[in-house]
This record gives sequence, C-alpha cells and structure tokens, in this order.
Amino acid sequence: AVKFVLNLFPSLSYKRQPLLHTFVAFLFLVLVCLSHVSNASAPLNDSCENAIILQSSGSSSSSAVVVQGSTSEATTTGDGLNLCGENLVNSPGIWYLFKSTNNNKDAIIHVSTCNAQTNFDTAITVYSGECSKLGCVTGRNDDTECDAGTEQHSTVSWRTKPDTDYFILVHGNEQNHTGEFGLTVTETESLTSA
Repeated sequence: AVKFVLNLFPSLSYKRQPLLHTFVAFLFLVLVCLSHVSNASAPLNDSCENAIILQSSGSSSSSAVVVQGSTSEATTTGDGLNLCGENLVNSPGIWYLFKSTNNNKDAIIHVSTCNAQTNFDTAITVYSGECSKLGCVTGRNDDTECDAGTEQHSTVSWRTKPDTDYFILVHGNEQNHTGEFGLTVTETESLTSA
C-alpha cells in the first residue's frame, strides 16, 4: 500500500516516508474497524429456514404466545414474496414458524405487534408451504385499533387449515424500517367449520 501511495505522489521525500507508513497503518486500522461494525451478526431467524418455532399450548379454547424480537441487524435476504396481502416486503425482517396444536380443528390465528415494546413501523406477512416455495396467506401493516397509541403497529388474522404450518415474517412497513418489537400470537377455536 505504501508503494502504491508513493507511486501516486512521487514528490514525497524519503524523510516523509515514516509519516506515510504511520498514516497507511492508521487507515488500514480504521478500515478493519469499520468492516467489523458493518458486519454485525444477523439474528438466527433472519432466514425462513431458521424460523423460531412458536407453538400454542392448545390447553384451552384460547391460547397465546408472546415473544420479543428485533429486526435491527436483520437482512432482506430470502424474505419471501415481494407482495403479500397489503405488504410490499422490502425491509429487513425475521421469521417465526407457527405450529398449531388444535388437532385438526379449525382455528383463528391473531398475530400482533400492538405492544409497548414495539418501537418502529411494523408489518406482518404470513406464508404457508415450504421455505423454498412460500405461498402468501395474508399481510397487514397498520392497526388502526391498536391500543398501544399508534397506528404503526400491525395485527393480522387468518383461519388455519389442518396440519398446516405458517411462517410469520415481522418486518418494517417501508424500506429500512427496523427496530424492537413485542409479538403476540393467539390461537382461538373457530366457532364454525371452514
């Protein structure tokens, strides 16, 4: 690197070369530090294949699972279909896999970021199928009835099908929206069959 700089600036004298060596070493150290900062670790559930499994207890007619997460270090790599429900998926997100324990009964699933821990404009997109071939179930980005005091949180609901796993992607409503969130997944038995 020093020879490259010397070739660019041949007028540098021999006396100034130690200063140049120090400057090049400092510049190298800054670049190494910046590369470590920009390569922070993505969450484990940054990809569909590594979705965190959420499973209802199935012990009552209504059961809930509550988790906290962050999309701050997430990426958009492999984040499903570009358009699902009312969501354009173009912001970093993390994945959950919901496994119903409602034993072949119809159920209604409610998923919400309407929570005091949520600090950014979220969207929730739900898929079924396999990670290599996801099918859109539904997607929502604003909950006007959220009692956390903002419309920027999301709630989505759908009727399940027996023996079907559902992939839930929590992401930002717009490109590069990231932050912390609380996620509540509630499963209730359907009053009517599908």
